[in-house]
Amino acid sequence: MLYEKATSFSEVGAGLSLWPNALAALSCLGLENPVMACGRWEDQGAIRSSRGEVLREVDNANLMIRRSDLQKVLLGAMEDIPIVLGARCTGITGNAQAPGLRFEDGSSSEADLVIGADGIRSAVRQSIAPHEAAPRYSGLCAWRGIVSAPGLVDNAWLSVGEGLQFMAAPLPEGHVYWSPLVRLEEGRWEYIEDHRRYLLDRFRGWHEPIPTLLDRTAADALIPTPVYFRPPPKWMTSGRVALIGDAAHPMTPDLGQGGCQAIEDAVVLADCLSRSSDIAFALSEYQDRRLGRIRRVVREARQLGVVMAEPRHVLARLRTTALRSIPAGLTEHRLSAITAREAFEAQLGVP
Repeated sequence: MLYEKATSFSEVGAGLSLWPNALAALSCLGLENPVMACGRWEDQGAIRSSRGEVLREVDNANLMIRRSDLQKVLLGAMEDIPIVLGARCTGITGNAQAPGLRFEDGSSSEADLVIGADGIRSAVRQSIAPHEAAPRYSGLCAWRGIVSAPGLVDNAWLSVGEGLQFMAAPLPEGHVYWSPLVRLEEGRWEYIEDHRRYLLDRFRGWHEPIPTLLDRTAADALIPTPVYFRPPPKWMTSGRVALIGDAAHPMTPDLGQGGCQAIEDAVVLADCLSRSSDIAFALSEYQDRRLGRIRRVVREARQLGVVMAEPRHVLARLRTTALRSIPAGLTEHRLSAITAREAFEAQLGVP
């Protein structure tokens, strides 16, 4: 049984990058080809300066897809699974060893196993770890949008400078997914009246097509998304409760792995459960297989994010020098350890 807080499955989010590790996980579900058919494959990308100068060519090798298109494929594969909409979970009943679910309307449901996939402010997590610290604010706020702009962005790029970042990537049918990261005091986004004007001011003087992308995006689509994270996790299960995705390990977006790692969580957990009727043993296996890898991804995403958002002039110049001089083979090898198909497949049990 799947309980979902939304009252309907409507268009959600903006764009999403699916790296080979996530596609390998989707392949285990027979969904890689349907997902590939909805997105646009990117082989090459670049890191640029605020003036548009290419600082480094990047071997991208990932699929750009609308979140709504991915959602449709996943829902299509769940036709036989009961889904209850409008069911906002407020926590678990009982305890982690014998959990049930409690909902906002006062109802509850018994369960042999609870999988908390309820996001960064997870009520399931709060129930089993009530004294745990809240997620940390990264100091950065993101905006995300999709705009029709045929021919404006041919391949993915990330521009950096002055403590700001702006990413753009092509989607199918001439659409472009864009997302800036802006250093902002926590809560300050609530006082911005005109988000497009704010972003145009922050990125004034930056290279095209950044101003054009912002101009062409509908004003009501400019919604801020503050970036929160947790330190690398020390646990992902408790009793008969398992956490996946942002409920388990919210991370900064700098490696493009947030959605990818959530998909990995789900597939590895399903693999563990399919191999043992002992739920406690299966959850222990899930945590053992995932914890080391996810700790690395969370840590490296945060480290990269700090470097790319560095506003101080001297350190920013060092970053530019490093981007130009570090051998491509070295960075690609490090990235491949996270994003390669084999990196995911190594977590699967022996048939």
